[in-house]
Amino acid sequence: MKKKLLLICLFIVFQLNAQYQVKTLDFTQYFGDDTVQYNSDDLFSDLKYLPFSFTFYENVFDKLAIGSNGRVTFREWSSGGYSPWQIDETDVLPSLDGAFGIENTIYGLYHDMDNSQNTTGAVYTSVFGEAPFRKFIITYDDITHFSGNCNQSKTTFQIVLFEGMNFIDVHIKNKDLCTSWNEGRAVIGIQDDSGVNYTSPDGRNNFIEELEEESWRFIFYGGTYEAFLCGNSATSISLEDFENLTSVYQLNDTSFSVHTSLADANSNTNPVTFPMDIAFPLQELFVNVDGNVFNVMINSIDCTTSDNDGDGLSASDEDINGNGILSDDDSDNDGIPDFLDSDDDNDYILTNQELVFSDGFDSGIVMQLDTDNDGIPDHIDTDDDNDGILTMFEDTNGNRDYTDDDDDEDGIPNYIDNNALDVEVIDNTKGNIYPNPFNKNIFFNKNYHNAEVKIINIDGQIVLKGNLDNNTRSINTESLRSGVYQVLITSKRGTESYKVLKM
Repeated sequence: MKKKLLLICLFIVFQLNAQYQVKTLDFTQYFGDDTVQYNSDDLFSDLKYLPFSFTFYENVFDKLAIGSNGRVTFREWSSGGYSPWQIDETDVLPSLDGAFGIENTIYGLYHDMDNSQNTTGAVYTSVFGEAPFRKFIITYDDITHFSGNCNQSKTTFQIVLFEGMNFIDVHIKNKDLCTSWNEGRAVIGIQDDSGVNYTSPDGRNNFIEELEEESWRFIFYGGTYEAFLCGNSATSISLEDFENLTSVYQLNDTSFSVHTSLADANSNTNPVTFPMDIAFPLQELFVNVDGNVFNVMINSIDCTTSDNDGDGLSASDEDINGNGILSDDDSDNDGIPDFLDSDDDNDYILTNQELVFSDGFDSGIVMQLDTDNDGIPDHIDTDDDNDGILTMFEDTNGNRDYTDDDDDEDGIPNYIDNNALDVEVIDNTKGNIYPNPFNKNIFFNKNYHNAEVKIINIDGQIVLKGNLDNNTRSINTESLRSGVYQVLITSKRGTESYKVLKM
């Protein structure tokens, strides 16, 4: 039986970085073909095999155990066993005390939860994206807090492991606060097998707080990262170009140095100066971040002739924002840049099936279709006919052939027929939002009073939020990547929906 323990003292442990830094993110939420793993109280799951190898503090793992109290551990012998629930006032990372501290563990949102009697919530796992850019996602969905006084409190969050880059994201949709058990304490962080190296966000290494739409990324500065740009033997890049090439590492707010040799990077000597010339076709660079080093391989591509994914579009056609950098153009946010992605919008219709080749596929003469005339070509448009139903959901017979689904029998397949299910078309042509496509700011023509704006990517993730009133008529979107987004404006008038393209 659980017993509340007496809180007697407080001590402070200073954080060590050891290859990881933690950065705040815009809240996102992934959706996929989820599999229920278990509903339980104070239990670790059986070992779950990962779809890819994952490096955690320089050790490589292919399996893990999921704890009912919001922790995930690579310590194999924890599988199927007891999952501690205790958080005293003195319990902070790093720790290996057994009742609280467990080695090789991700404290996604560790607090005492009890899902054994919950009929609505569950723990799920899913895989998002395609190799070698997959994400393994662990979802704690609507999980009940422990104890009779707290069982109306719920938590929903996700832990996301990245293939290749070995990042860890924690996306917290909500965590209620009930102080009558464990004083409502929780911990977010990671620690290695020694109980010495750890990382925790400021203010999250044992805290008492209600949370809503909070996200963190634990960035692993190690290994090799591939980056791509349009270039030749005379290509030069600026510091801003380099930060865009490595945008996934969020270096723009980090102290770092770039070197041409591993020895220089390790000793933090002879850093390069920008602008710098890039060797063609491959430039190897080494980046030192607080003494931790990772490797960047910059691949230069002749974008005018290259069709790297064989979809009929040249690499230059798939440089959506036109900045010459291919790594930051990922329309469907699946981790695969468009120039390497055969389905740029992840709508299950291949890019080369959403184009017209006037003289055959190999002719190089291609027209980019825009069925709904919304300014977003079909191959990067998740709703090709603008009927409010994503293209991926218009395969009504489930055979993955979108051309044979014609629910209203008018000879037009559902995915390019905005009348197929009698859905009102969302009209983007009135200029309520401009410009579209856009680059930096979105402007609004209407006057709004206390309106909320949500910008949602094609996976249903809320990636930016803001408010509109008589004095605020625009939203800055510099933090967003190139791609297709849905803009929702909620006010007393109701909810308006617009589809936009960021270049």
